[in-house]
Amino acid sequence: MAFAIVHHFPGGTKENYDAAIAVAPKFALAYFNRGIFYFDKGDYAHALVDYDSAIAIAPKYANAYYNRGRAYHAKGDNNRAIQDYDQAIKLVPSHAVAFNGRGLAWQGLRNHDRAVTDFSEAIRLSPLFANAYVNRGNSYWDKGARDSAMADYDQATRLEPVNAFGFQSRGRAYRIAGAYDRAIADFDHMIRLQRTNAAAWNERCYTHLVADAAPANALADCSEALKLNPNYAAALDNRGLALLKLNELDRAVADYDAALRLSPKSAHSLYGRGLAKLKKGDTEGGNADIAAAIAIRADIAKDFARHGLTVASQGGPATSPPGTPVGG
Repeated sequence: MAFAIVHHFPGGTKENYDAAIAVAPKFALAYFNRGIFYFDKGDYAHALVDYDSAIAIAPKYANAYYNRGRAYHAKGDNNRAIQDYDQAIKLVPSHAVAFNGRGLAWQGLRNHDRAVTDFSEAIRLSPLFANAYVNRGNSYWDKGARDSAMADYDQATRLEPVNAFGFQSRGRAYRIAGAYDRAIADFDHMIRLQRTNAAAWNERCYTHLVADAAPANALADCSEALKLNPNYAAALDNRGLALLKLNELDRAVADYDAALRLSPKSAHSLYGRGLAKLKKGDTEGGNADIAAAIAIRADIAKDFARHGLTVASQGGPATSPPGTPVGG
């Protein structure tokens, strides 16, 4: 990569950085490194305070602007992030990762044309920057330029065969395109690279479900994801669907219950639980869940109809209450 980003010292602790700042309160790098420490802990508010201090001490500290931009982006404030990336690029025009960061902020604002421009500049400055290819691929995909997206995903995986992000993005693209075997092959690779990454197992679980061919495999993968992260709402929802397809209704309801405790407004979990309750004979409870799901997302039935799961198929009435689509 053309421009290296300084990270906090190996083994650095908050106490180390506190002590350095106490001894040298104008030491910008100490604030910068403590900011990275906070960022890595997900404490973006404290990270921003430290990056502010580093910049106040050293107004031309390009990496401090870059890292503050990352913190704003992580908080969802993409406009503030872009301002900081602008400043980092102004100070260091060859700052490839700042172009990449700004591209991600534009992506967050759904401005995919400007995102592609920034990712392309990052790649021009640093031709081996695999994540920039993946990010540009994601923007191309969202723009509808799917061939360009796949070319970027392929290039990223060639440049960096150990980059799980590239395989994840390409696997999702294959899944959306209906190339399920290729998608599963990419998620297989992602799992080999990151066996303790719950998201990798959940991606493959969901692909098995969408392929509508191996609910038992989906169940195994989602269960592995939940061993790694028991509070993973998406994996609970997906496992609930696998159990529903396998007609394990009590377990399906239990998983949907757990998913809804974590994400109470999930239309998918509500609708799935409603179908499971209907099949169990709980007409009142099932109809209540389905009505609540449709109130959140009117077309939610379509997600289940593609799996052959409809109100009628689960033992519900052939005609539903007004406004309730049956079978999508």
